[in-house]
Amino acid sequence: MAGFRFPGPLGSYLTPLSDAGTLCRTLAPAPGPLGGFSPVPPLRTAKQCYASPYLLRPIRLDRAAFIRQFEAEQPRPFGTLDEEQRGGLNQVLDFIETDAELLDVRHVAYLLATLMHESRKAPKWKLRWQPEHESGYANQPYGKPVEITDWAGRPLGPDYKVAQGPLDKQGKRQPPPASAKAAPQVFYGRGYVQLTWQDNYRAMDEALGLRGALHLNPDLAADADDPGIAYRIMSYGMRMGSFRGSGRKHVQGAGFVGGHRLADYIAGERCDYYNARNIINGGHDKATEIADYAARLERILQCSRLE
Repeated sequence: MAGFRFPGPLGSYLTPLSDAGTLCRTLAPAPGPLGGFSPVPPLRTAKQCYASPYLLRPIRLDRAAFIRQFEAEQPRPFGTLDEEQRGGLNQVLDFIETDAELLDVRHVAYLLATLMHESRKAPKWKLRWQPEHESGYANQPYGKPVEITDWAGRPLGPDYKVAQGPLDKQGKRQPPPASAKAAPQVFYGRGYVQLTWQDNYRAMDEALGLRGALHLNPDLAADADDPGIAYRIMSYGMRMGSFRGSGRKHVQGAGFVGGHRLADYIAGERCDYYNARNIINGGHDKATEIADYAARLERILQCSRLE
């Protein structure tokens, strides 16, 4: 066990203990007969890695060190990356390094861990690091074409993308005029994390200020040539609680907020990577696996930070 120092806002220090080089103490149940995760070998000594998870600005990484340490981790799905994987991962890291809302290394680690799980494709351990289209959606309840409508169920036309509608006396934005019906769309899962149902696409379009572009064309959530929207959906939704949770509600201009958030599980001394799975899926689906990814990624991030 090694003691790491968490710098407080006024220079005070807390000294929680950390196991195997990670600052996170997950609440996951023991997956094996002897309990605990598989051992995580040290990459550098504690003196060579950052200890505090807190950031004053978006994280900056030594990419070569990050990739080298990522590839050195065992067991799978860590391993040697091919050209496609490196390109996809570097694109995600580009987004993270400009995301002013991610100021906790553990949030970055859990976001990346979630993406690792969501972007796996056959063969089993192929990590593309790309926004994905859901397969087999035709049998899902959201797998049928539906009419494009506003929150009140009124049909919207193709001019929705450029028309925002007038403000009412209370300053609320009114629906744009619907001069013609837009083409029906299928709101199946797309993105770095799988966004489903028209309400969720409509809400995320509103939250990101896309003026109908995503709502009218849900394929933008999985555009591999321009994955910026996919990243914004993932970051905003995980930080704001847009994906699931009993407290989730629609707030005009902000889309769905109030559900399970990163800060509900990872804040201050609390770091619960296992139960953070509630942000995306209930029932702890793959929670132990993703928590293991996050703990390893946290160490890699701390050992490849530039500041």
